[in-house]
Amino acid sequence: MAVTLKVGVIGVEIVMPLTASNGRPLDLTTAVAMKVYFRAPETTGASEKVASKIGSGKEGKLLYVTVAGDLPVTGEWRIQSRVLYDNPPRDLWSSIYPFIVAPNLV
Repeated sequence: MAVTLKVGVIGVEIVMPLTASNGRPLDLTTAVAMKVYFRAPETTGASEKVASKIGSGKEGKLLYVTVAGDLPVTGEWRIQSRVLYDNPPRDLWSSIYPFIVAPNLV
């Protein structure tokens, strides 16, 4: 996920394609919770955000749209997604992806 965003950006769609262990798109149709976690530079915690599936969910793509306060500082950030299922119970985490938040001129 080699992406550069601007500090304070609002309304940017972040799409995370998820794959199952067999390499196929992860089916999100029966997921009960979908989340993304952002970790700011030089921190140990992460902020949790609710994500949604794109389309029916069979494509295995999560969507999160940035809001005010999501990306307040510049530097190298990290993002990871989490998908939870009830039947059968599963708690699946994606890889962790870095991305850059760059400054604005003003």
